[in-house]
Order: sequence, then structure tokens, then C-alpha cells
Amino acid sequence: MIQTESSHTPQSYDNYGRTLAMLECAAHHESDPASKEPIKKISASLFNDFAEFSRSHENAHVELAHFTKAERRKRRLLSRMAMSTFGGLTLIVPMLIMAMDPRRITTLVTTSVFTLAVGLILAFWMDEAESKDMIGATAAYAAVLVVFVGAGSNF
Repeated sequence: MIQTESSHTPQSYDNYGRTLAMLECAAHHESDPASKEPIKKISASLFNDFAEFSRSHENAHVELAHFTKAERRKRRLLSRMAMSTFGGLTLIVPMLIMAMDPRRITTLVTTSVFTLAVGLILAFWMDEAESKDMIGATAAYAAVLVVFVGAGSNF
């Protein structure tokens, strides 16, 4: 793992720690000062390599954290945009259908179909929501559509 002249350094924190601990033990138990000196030089060299290794990996972790944060922001933005588009279309499309064909049967069928579809889509999309949240969201949506049914042909 370690050679005296051309140092081959380990590639993980655990390997650095184990190697430094073994060198420290060897230096502590060696009684010959001539033998202790190369061990201390290797240990110092390895410690310097470890410091460089730590700095290079720290920079990599910081870059990864910034990249991950940017990706998370991008995903949240896309999610919000998708939800706002979905919300707008689920109100505009049934309103247009009911405005174009103001018969009572059209408004009732449109309201029923869109309420059921929106409820199912929200159940799929809102995976962390509780049942009461799903019922509330679907009921609020149905209430908005019922306004169009009640208005009849007075769009």
C-alpha cells in the first residue's frame, strides 16, 4: 500500500485512517531511531496526501450539493407549473363545453365526468395527501363546477 519513495496513497478515508494508525503504532513500538525516521516521513507524507484528498473530495461534495439543490429547484418549478396548468385546464375546458352547449344534460354530465377525473388524477398525483384532503379538494372543485350548472345558460 505504501512505498518509501513513490507513495501510493489509499483511495478512501477508512484506508487513510487505518494506514496512519498502523504507522503510528509502528513508530511507537520501534526502538531504533534510524528505523523510526522513515516511518515518520512516510506518515507525514501520507497525512499530507490525506489532507489533499480531503480537500479535493470536499470540493466535489460542495459541487454535488449545489447541483442537487439546483435540480431540486428545477423539479419543484416544473411540478408547480404542471399543477397550475392542470388546475387552469380543469376549470377552463368544462366551462367552455358548458358555454358552447348550455343544455342541462351537458352541464350535468360535464360536471360529473370532470369531477370524477379530477378526483382520480389528484389521488394519483397527491401521493402524500390524506383521504380528507382528497375529499376536500374534489368537493371544492365540484362546487366551482356546480356554479356553472346553476347558472344554466347565463354564462
